[in-house]
Amino acid sequence: MPKELFNQPLINTPDEPDDSDRIGLGQPSVSAGKNITWARLKEIIFSLAGSFLGLSDVTPTTYTGHAGEKVVVNDSEDGVEFRPSTTSSGFYDRSAFTVTFDGVNLNLTGTFSFVSVSEKKYTKTNDSIALDLNYKLIYVYYDNDGNLQQEFNLNRIQQEQRMRETLPVAYITYNTTYSQLTFIGDYRKGRSSNSLWVKNFYDKQVYAISGLDVFDLTQGSGSVDADAQIGLTAGQLLFTDGIYPVSTRNATDTWNVGYFDSNLDPRGVVENNFLMLTDIDLGIGSTGLVVYNNNGVPTAASSGKLVWYFIVETNDITPADRTVSFMGNSVYGNVGDAEAALANERATLEARLAIRQGAKVRYGVLIETKSTFANTQKARIVDVYAVEEEAGGVPTISFPAELVNGSDASLLHNHDSLYYVVVSENEPTTSVSGKLWLDENL
Repeated sequence: MPKELFNQPLINTPDEPDDSDRIGLGQPSVSAGKNITWARLKEIIFSLAGSFLGLSDVTPTTYTGHAGEKVVVNDSEDGVEFRPSTTSSGFYDRSAFTVTFDGVNLNLTGTFSFVSVSEKKYTKTNDSIALDLNYKLIYVYYDNDGNLQQEFNLNRIQQEQRMRETLPVAYITYNTTYSQLTFIGDYRKGRSSNSLWVKNFYDKQVYAISGLDVFDLTQGSGSVDADAQIGLTAGQLLFTDGIYPVSTRNATDTWNVGYFDSNLDPRGVVENNFLMLTDIDLGIGSTGLVVYNNNGVPTAASSGKLVWYFIVETNDITPADRTVSFMGNSVYGNVGDAEAALANERATLEARLAIRQGAKVRYGVLIETKSTFANTQKARIVDVYAVEEEAGGVPTISFPAELVNGSDASLLHNHDSLYYVVVSENEPTTSVSGKLWLDENL
């Protein structure tokens, strides 16, 4: 502003200002009908600055721990309080605490901070909630008052709405028939994600962004256990705004093998060394042959038949439980029939997964079971189908050289390719094919 303007009157009156019009401490008003020049206004501003209340004069009384936050009048209108500088709710550091289930309580162990949907910041240490295990689906979240809550059996529309209104922590699947907690989906949202988080949750599944390739795979006659075993390299999964590490799974590691019972509720069974179950493993028979899911009832396949098992990646809260196996739903007399039914088998499985966004079929494993096989499970792996990831890469399967170069090189199939395009805010896509999702950075 030009210097000469400081001497121009702001209020045109015939009277000149005098000392009584000066504003200082104890003089909070201007006499009516007097001129106020720019110079006088400047004096008023500097005078008032000396008596302006700082945060030290009202609640809260300290700045410590509030870097980058804003100050607003509190709900009771008797002071001010700190609020996050942005409106994005979520956890500041998801690695600051763990989430576990002890059979009764869901425990959040550690000291962590989060912002509620109402833009209030809370800090918790070792929070927990007793789960009501009379329900099959349990949604655990923080409400706008910073309290850990739970709701039950939400459908897709209800769940989406509640995720907009609350801060999700976990979504839990519980089998009331077998009194078994089968899945704790990690839904902890970081503060870096934007308003598209809920939409992305429903538009996209979990998928691998690195690793999780097959190794330790042989194609044998069923004479040794290795013929029915499979290993996976370490890798990372992406689910909404979270990256989930997955450890190496050796061929002889323990598997959680799942199936959907007659109520279409998932049940999990722990199996050492193998991703498939036999009737002996389940205590339902003595043939030792591999079982399939016969309308909710595990049933041993006849000798010489083939069944599908699926390797599924999940966003389970426990890293060791993120790779699981699910049994297929039918039995086949030859490879051709099994391959023709693969798309339907996979679609049926994914449709039944209660938390579809938190689980993704990674591989289909075709297994032959035969009473004359000498290994533990009376089984051998015949074929493996790999699902291409959204990022465009095909999972890798490593075989002995003689398999790759010989007649059995077809053991690896890329059965179902999925593609994506990133829709840019500045460069809208007008024609696409395949799977479409929105860039989370929009």
